[in-house]
Amino acid sequence: MNHPYAKKLIETTKAYCVGFEINDAGDIQYQIIPININENWQPDVITDEDEISRFYNYLELISKPLKAGITNRFYLSEVAPHYFKNHLPSWKKRIKNYGFSHFGEMVKWLIHPITYKYYTGMIMSLFHKTARY
Repeated sequence: MNHPYAKKLIETTKAYCVGFEINDAGDIQYQIIPININENWQPDVITDEDEISRFYNYLELISKPLKAGITNRFYLSEVAPHYFKNHLPSWKKRIKNYGFSHFGEMVKWLIHPITYKYYTGMIMSLFHKTARY
């Protein structure tokens, strides 16, 4: 995968697997296995203790907002920047490829009530700091 945003988003290089073990009594134990995605987009288990520690600190940091629950406000502030970043170029391409009739469809999208929610989320995202690894 050679996505133009990939090098800008450090989150795209971090992941984890979760291993579960359920005993006969139904008790569940789990293990989080930190993963680094290398330059060839292949997963590598992180084995360096310092990097593992940084990974768990990052995981704790990005999980803090989830402890209170995923509110509509939190969701919109996180999703809105990506929503517009992905949709606007798509509309430009449609208009270029298929003509002015798609401009009308874009205007309908821009004034749709759901899009207004994302406008609000975009404004909220300007005041919300995103965690970084």
